Amino acid sequence: MVKQDILGGLFSAVSRGIDLKNAMQSLYNAGYEKEEIEEAAIIIQKGQFTQDPITQKIIPIVEKLVEEKKEEPKKEPIQEIIPIVEKQKIPIKNKPATKKVSDYDHIVENNDRKIIAVLVIILIFLVGVLLATIIFKPEIISFINEFLNKNA
Repeated sequence: MVKQDILGGLFSAVSRGIDLKNAMQSLYNAGYEKEEIEEAAIIIQKGQFTQDPITQKIIPIVEKLVEEKKEEPKKEPIQEIIPIVEKQKIPIKNKPATKKVSDYDHIVENNDRKIIAVLVIILIFLVGVLLATIIFKPEIISFINEFLNKNA
């Protein structure tokens, strides 16, 4: 049994001028089973597919409505003089103050400033020790060797 949605999709694609092979590939890419798509394609090729009874009833009604609209005589539009209205300036109201969502702009307390100052001083000291170690590497190594040789 062929699913109606596969049949309808293939019929719709073919009626819009899309190649049946491309329509089948599109349905396969959409996740439908290959066998079901092939069965529906065979039905479409043989011309055995008929639309649902509901759509068969709707199409003549729509065609009648279209024909009735075509038959109505067109009335000539009456040209009216439209006065030009000047745009009025509307005063802009000030927006009320909104509540802040975050506290990113809070003032740093004195205790926090003291801690930050101590940490910065320690950081500068450690960077100095590192630079001294790099600059005076040979002297430090010779000093440690002499110290170890005297104690040994």
